[in-house]
Amino acid sequence: MVRLGLAEFYVQSFVLSVGQACNYKCADCSNFAPYAPKNFLRYDLENIIRDLKIVFNAVYCVGTLQIQGGEPFLYSDLGGLIKFIASSGKVNNIVIATNGSIMPSGELLEIIKLNNVHVRISDYNITPDKTKSLIEILKLKNIAYSLYVFAGGNGYWFNTGRKDFKRTDNDLIVKERFRTCAFRGCLTLERGQFARCSRGNNAPEIQNFASVPGDYLILKDDKEFRREFMKYYYNLNFMEACRYCSGTNQNDMIIAAEQIKI
Repeated sequence: MVRLGLAEFYVQSFVLSVGQACNYKCADCSNFAPYAPKNFLRYDLENIIRDLKIVFNAVYCVGTLQIQGGEPFLYSDLGGLIKFIASSGKVNNIVIATNGSIMPSGELLEIIKLNNVHVRISDYNITPDKTKSLIEILKLKNIAYSLYVFAGGNGYWFNTGRKDFKRTDNDLIVKERFRTCAFRGCLTLERGQFARCSRGNNAPEIQNFASVPGDYLILKDDKEFRREFMKYYYNLNFMEACRYCSGTNQNDMIIAAEQIKI
């Protein structure tokens, strides 16, 4: 049911991508970061702020906003972005999702601390010494952090399918794949549009297929956007990208963060 009569539109969470630039080259990256075209690597801060203003004008509040890439600690304007989000008064919790291999500058660490940003470290165990050093400085600075441990700590990841994944035509299979997907609620803002998940934003370009109407919510700075946003948020439907993804089947796991050369 679409609750278009809500006086206060509360968005529980969404992901904000600052670009697909990453120092890791994971063969099974769900976002296809190793294969991203040049214009996907870094998004201009002014464009991101423009998009966020449209979103913030449409919502009463956002519970959690997660900043990710690629690797967000490669993003040179991350401090300015955090300051803008924190000053908006629209977001309760700001999270940075990092691979734990890059040490932020002292200035950025202070911005993170002052704005109560939570650092979520993906425990790939590729550069454990760097991750350990990052954790130590976060503890020293009294910055909140957590470790995202893959598949119960056994070092495995979902086999969502690589870029050559063949299209699934059967609607029933795709609907079930979407219904059981761990990322079905991973609303992601990237390049002026929302998708159901981060992969969904990048898949058409990387996997070379056309999206269908309703797959994305295109940001528009007009009075109708709030209503369109609410409809998209509450009516969860699979995307064309789901036909080119195997979802998060617990019976089909692979080694997390296998590195490749490109």
